[in-house]
Amino acid sequence: MTTEELLKTVEEIHVPLEDTYLNVIRFGRGKKVLALLSGVSLCGLEGAGAGVAAAYADFAEEYTVYLFDRKKLLPKGYQVADMAEDVYRVLCTFGIQEADVYGVSQGGMMGLSLALAHPGLVRKLALCSTQARAGSVMR
Repeated sequence: MTTEELLKTVEEIHVPLEDTYLNVIRFGRGKKVLALLSGVSLCGLEGAGAGVAAAYADFAEEYTVYLFDRKKLLPKGYQVADMAEDVYRVLCTFGIQEADVYGVSQGGMMGLSLALAHPGLVRKLALCSTQARAGSVMR
């Protein structure tokens, strides 16, 4: 897939959740689904679709890639398991029944939670720079 073809596949989608939304960047044309779960960020993903697609271009032939942001407005007491459940709900909204999941940092914790709560959804799980549970600093 050329860079021009790749960029034509990029979509930024605001998925409504309760009284807010979750931003998702989708790109690629592959038959398999890759869910990217990022770590804590000081800025959201809005407007970053082209850059993300370029960074993960190697996956765009084999996968349709979904990169998940956090909810725009975080409720009090929002935890990693809640974030994972939001990802699950959005995947269901898109009709996705199976995905390979790649989680980085806090996204790795979300990936673990997602796999435990919905094992039939997660086909493969790759984790990077993460931990199994939040320590006192993370809390």
